[in-house]
Amino acid sequence: MQKVQERTKMHVYGNKTAWWNPNLQLKFLETFFSSRPVMSVSVLLLLDDFSGYWTQPVRDYATAINVIMLKVPPGYTSVDQPADMCWMKPFKDQIRAQWIGFLREQIQEWRVGEPFKMKAPVRENVADWIAPPGITFQLKLSVACIAQHTRYWETRTNLRALS
Repeated sequence: MQKVQERTKMHVYGNKTAWWNPNLQLKFLETFFSSRPVMSVSVLLLLDDFSGYWTQPVRDYATAINVIMLKVPPGYTSVDQPADMCWMKPFKDQIRAQWIGFLREQIQEWRVGEPFKMKAPVRENVADWIAPPGITFQLKLSVACIAQHTRYWETRTNLRALS
């Protein structure tokens, strides 16, 4: 995994259960929020109701580094977290497309009369799916999407206030 991290410049974290947990949440907070240029400016972090986000050690650490964590009501992720809609959805769609392409290649290579055995992708392939060369362009599009989504939401909110 170290070679993959060095080649892609990605940080890869995980655990045996392959499930997000409080330790990963603490590492996430540390990595992205603990050394901001101006720590006195609060950061608002919107999260769903997953229990791993809301343990006391996570809440205490967030408070210590001036991160305000709020829960997004169920069903409101696309409204309250435009990044989830504008960045994560295209990101997940891209990975899904790579996965489907990987499966299709195996099916096309299969020959009638031979047993079909599906192969798992190697870590290097998955890393390339996650960090393709065009990621900078995609991030610029995501920022534009978030700005557009925010303007749309502000317009809807203002129209409701007027009615």
